[in-house]
Amino acid sequence: MRSQSVLISFLLVCFSCIEENYLHAATSSGDTTLSKRKDTLVVSVDFMSSAIYSGRNYGMEQIGLNPSIIYNHKSGLTFSVYSYGMGEAPGLITLTDLGVSFRLRVHPKLTITPGYDYLYNVLEPNKVLFNALNLGIGLNLRIFSISNYLGFSFGGGMSSWYEELSLSKYINVFYREKVSLAIAPTCVGIMGTKFSQTLIYDGEIDTTTSLDSYDFLPLCIGLQLPVTLTVRSFALTVSPHYDIPLNIIRPTELSLPGNPFYVTCKLSYTLSIKKKKH
Repeated sequence: MRSQSVLISFLLVCFSCIEENYLHAATSSGDTTLSKRKDTLVVSVDFMSSAIYSGRNYGMEQIGLNPSIIYNHKSGLTFSVYSYGMGEAPGLITLTDLGVSFRLRVHPKLTITPGYDYLYNVLEPNKVLFNALNLGIGLNLRIFSISNYLGFSFGGGMSSWYEELSLSKYINVFYREKVSLAIAPTCVGIMGTKFSQTLIYDGEIDTTTSLDSYDFLPLCIGLQLPVTLTVRSFALTVSPHYDIPLNIIRPTELSLPGNPFYVTCKLSYTLSIKKKKH
């Protein structure tokens, strides 16, 4: 068992939150009516210059590569398949996430998205934290957008809570019918229990920290600057990240000097499925 196996199972729900936040910002900028009329299939791949989660790389300086397929039904129902890879892992892909969620717009400026994810780790023979219940709340104001994501992971006798609160401003820099450029300065606060943060050390369960493993603590403060170029159905997002880790317990949680800085790149293709008129 590798030290990052259980950790990724717990933290990958963060990706779903970020993904949904960016999608919410994009559709809020004037495409909402159009998105309601169409089903969409989104194929994408994310590249991470350094696989860092909650400001930690857990002693493994490696790249991340995360392909995904998402089907969005116009009713608000979404099915997703995410695969998470790490450069030092055998076969690259370590974990696959099968998810289903439903986006409910309770107000023109407020959305609520409950969901469930099943996590399959090819490197983890013992199933732990393989279920994830999550709830996303997005409030899109004229000045900025607020998103709050809450996830509860459980399975194999373990459980963990995770919360991410973000404040962002979506700015259209350039817009034409088939080409657009936008930026979204974002501040993120990550909180959670340290069960999966402190109990994993060299692939073994560390029972000495079990007494405080359920304490809900701040884990990271992050700054992001996603820049998205959209050309027809293709979109490229380049996002610098600057993370400030909090409540570091073990030196092995972080091997990079100073506060982690990394860059993510996402290339996606969106296929719109139009309903035939009768």
